[in-house]
Formats: sequence, C-alpha cells, structure tokens
Amino acid sequence: MFQQSLDALSLYVCPDTHCQIAVADVGDTARTLERNHLCGPIAGLVQAELLAVATLFAAWRDDPKETLTLRTVFPEGALEGALVECSPDFSLRGYTRKKLLPDLDSDVVTPNDALFARAVGNSASCTVLRAAPGGKPVHAHFDLSFEDNVTAADIAEHYLNDSLQLRALVDLSAASRDYVDFSRALLFELPPEASDKAYDALCDRFDRREVASFLDHAVSLEDLREFFRLPHLRLEKTYPVRFFCPCSSERVLAMLRALPREDLLQMAAKDEPANIYCHMCGKGYAIRPDQIQTLL
Repeated sequence: MFQQSLDALSLYVCPDTHCQIAVADVGDTARTLERNHLCGPIAGLVQAELLAVATLFAAWRDDPKETLTLRTVFPEGALEGALVECSPDFSLRGYTRKKLLPDLDSDVVTPNDALFARAVGNSASCTVLRAAPGGKPVHAHFDLSFEDNVTAADIAEHYLNDSLQLRALVDLSAASRDYVDFSRALLFELPPEASDKAYDALCDRFDRREVASFLDHAVSLEDLREFFRLPHLRLEKTYPVRFFCPCSSERVLAMLRALPREDLLQMAAKDEPANIYCHMCGKGYAIRPDQIQTLL
C-alpha cells in the first residue's frame, strides 16, 4: 500500500559551473518503516540513512525503469546488515537484519556516533543491484574497511566515485525522538573540468561536517544558493518519494501455495490463523484456517 508522504528527491543544476546537487528527504518513509518493523532507535536511524542513500543512487540510474536495491552486510556490527529498495517511481521499502539492539538501544538518550560505530562496525560488504523489466541486471559489489566506523556517506561516495566514476561528495543527517524525526542526504557532483582547488575546498566543507549540519533543517533553493555560493543554481526536477510495498494477502497465499503439502497440513492442524509478515515492509497478514484448507 502507499503511504501519504512529504518526502522528495530534488535535483538542482548550476548552468555556469555545471555542478549538480541532489537532495533526498525521506523522513516520512523512514518513520513508516521503523514503525512497521518495530525497530529500535539505532536500527531505525541506520535504515533511515540507507533509504536516503538509495534514493540518491536512483537519481543516477541509466534506465528510469530500473529498480535499485542496496544491500549492506556489517560483519563486525551488531546490526548485521540491511537491505533497501527504490522502485522506478521512487517508492521505498526495506529492512534491517536486526530490529532491536538491546545493549545499544538501552543507552540511547540521543543516538550518537559511538552507538552507530557499535551498530555497524568498521567494515561493510555492499552490493548495488539495478534491474529493469526485460533487461539484464547490473550490479556493483564492493567491500569497505576503515579504522573508524563505516558510514552511509562512505558507502554512497564509494559507489558514486568508483562504480559510476562521478566526482561526487555525499553527506547525511538524521535524527530520532520517539521515532525518526528526519533523514536527509545531499549529493554534490562536480564536472570533470572542475579544478582540484575547487574540489579540495568542497571536500574540506564536507569533512568539517558543515553539510551535515546544514541538513539538520529542511533545505530550499535559496538555502542551497547561499550555502554553496551558487547564485545561478536552479531547481531542475522534483520527484515525490514515499513508502510502498506491493505485498498483499493474494501474494501471501501464492507464496503459501508453493510450500510442501506437509507444511500446510501442520498449519491447518493448529486451527488458528497463521501470521505471516512481509520482511520488506513489516506488514502482517493473518491467514485463516479456511484459506489454508482451500490451498490444500
């Protein structure tokens, strides 16, 4: 089902410098998934950042009909991994391998870098898959390892710079109260002809987390022009972003129909509804005994 949302992906272009900026705002979607999956605050925020990253990636698809999937494994982190998906119409869904991290969530007053470091660890194994109907899937796989903890920005920049050969920088900001309050990501792409001096100056601003602080509040065109000193920056395109999962009771029944008959007999023998949950969105379906008998 679709969820009402104010989320959006906004693309900006500066005609005189040929720079491009993308801003993904996915707070509503992240909050919906966090609630659906009953995530704790740490899992909810990591999921929120990865949703923003996948939305940025989708803006650079070769084919607008592609569905983009970002899969991450954190071998040293308590969260273990996550998977998020962005469809051609910028609908999002996904999940984290662990929803609750009792040893970390109990320490949360305000989620901080130390808790994130324990949740994701110092390394990540990442796969970005792009698949269009009738086309051959394209995937990029890469491993990251750092002395400090890996971040969603690290994942984003590696894919954009190494796999897509873009000269791009990324930063994110996300916050949680009872649930995810907001989640925003910004991608700044410089053209190949940009000077090393301009690139180094921009890197310095990202390294000092100026961009992350800038994203703590909703971003307008005028804000971007002033912050990056690009008076001719213009809004090129805005795409609405929202949560959507195509799961349904009919799809659940089709999945159950493929189970061995012995499994269906065991479910029917309990004489009570079987609760089936979609791992991509957390929605639950109660399959009645008479429905199972019909499958048998």
